[in-house]
Amino acid sequence: MAEPIHYTSFPGFDGTSLEDSFVLEIQATPSRLNITLDLMIGWAHPSYRDPLEGEVACFRKAVIEFPAVRELTWTRQSIIRPAVDASGE
Repeated sequence: MAEPIHYTSFPGFDGTSLEDSFVLEIQATPSRLNITLDLMIGWAHPSYRDPLEGEVACFRKAVIEFPAVRELTWTRQSIIRPAVDASGE
């Protein structure tokens, strides 16, 4: 079996943490999938800045784009509910 490829090996993902990020929106259209998120950025990433007041880490809005989707199967979409943080966002 082939060894899995870690997302940080892709350009732009080095120094990020998807595990600590928050999905804001998922857009699926014919031939395209976009995932908008608050991406956690580590100090080694070129887009890093000191966390804002009240933040525990540096977060940047980002979009992961899959521009040439040939087939997408997404079941149980209706059970996905947005999360709300302590500030109500």
